[in-house]
Amino acid sequence: MFNKKIFLSGFILICFITGCAAPFMKGINANGQKVYLDQADITQTEAYQEYLQSEHTEINKERYIFKRVVGAKDLRYHRDGNTYGWVEAYRAGNWLMRTHYDKEADARSFIRDHVWKSETTGNPHLIQFPSGDIHVAYYVLLNELDLLEDTLAKQS
Repeated sequence: MFNKKIFLSGFILICFITGCAAPFMKGINANGQKVYLDQADITQTEAYQEYLQSEHTEINKERYIFKRVVGAKDLRYHRDGNTYGWVEAYRAGNWLMRTHYDKEADARSFIRDHVWKSETTGNPHLIQFPSGDIHVAYYVLLNELDLLEDTLAKQS
C-alpha cells in the first residue's frame, strides 16, 4: 500500500540531499538577528582569549574561527551531500590553511574563496544548528568575524 507520509518525507529528504531545497538561511535567523557558531558573548571563550594573546593577524582571525568551531560541538557541517561533525570541520579548516592560505589574503577573502561553495559541485557549504535551521556557512563565518571585530572595538 502506498503511504503518502513516507513518500512525502522521502521526497523532501531527496530534495535536501540534492540541493533543490535551497535557498538556505544566510546567517540571519527569523527574528533578523545574526547567527553565530556558538554563544554571542565571546569575551570569556577560549577562542577569544587566545586571539587577545595573538598578534591579531588575519591568520589569527582564522584560528579564532577554528576555535569557535571546536566550541560548537552540536553543529553539523554539510559539504557536497556529506555531513560532518566539528572534528572533521576543524581538521578541514586547518588543512585548508596549511595548503591554500595566501599570506597576502585577509580572513574574509579566504572564507569567500574556500567556504562560499564547493569547488567540486558549486553548492554552498552549510551549517545545521540543533534547531534544524540550516545556514550557508559563508555568512555564519562572516558573522563570526564581525562579532570578533565588534567585541574588540567595544573593549578598547
